[in-house]
Amino acid sequence: MDYKELYQNAIKNLTGSIPETETRMRETEFDSLCQYPVPQALKDYYLVAGKHPISKEYNIFLPPEEFEVHNGYLWFMVENQAVCHWGIREDDLKQIDPDIWQLHTDRAGRLSAAYSEDRTVSSFILILF
Repeated sequence: MDYKELYQNAIKNLTGSIPETETRMRETEFDSLCQYPVPQALKDYYLVAGKHPISKEYNIFLPPEEFEVHNGYLWFMVENQAVCHWGIREDDLKQIDPDIWQLHTDRAGRLSAAYSEDRTVSSFILILF
């Protein structure tokens, strides 16, 4: 599957234009900033819209240098009021398009609950648009 084209078309349908070069992230830039193996479906989103305002308007895609592994999940997105995060199980990071999990923490910042979104990375990103 061509995830880049999928994301470009979704953003074009929403905004009326394909993301500009300056709102994309170069692969070498992404690779130098990200310290974790990342599924292709997620990486391709950053290569298409990693710096696009849409990535920070509601739920916030974290910059790759801020990805963190907590309690077995790679956290890559935070809800706009920091109530929850979204992530990928660490065991699934080598998959191309793994399932997404909604993650909640207690007051001390420890993972208190994880709920499957019943969607893969690409299908989850598409419903955000």
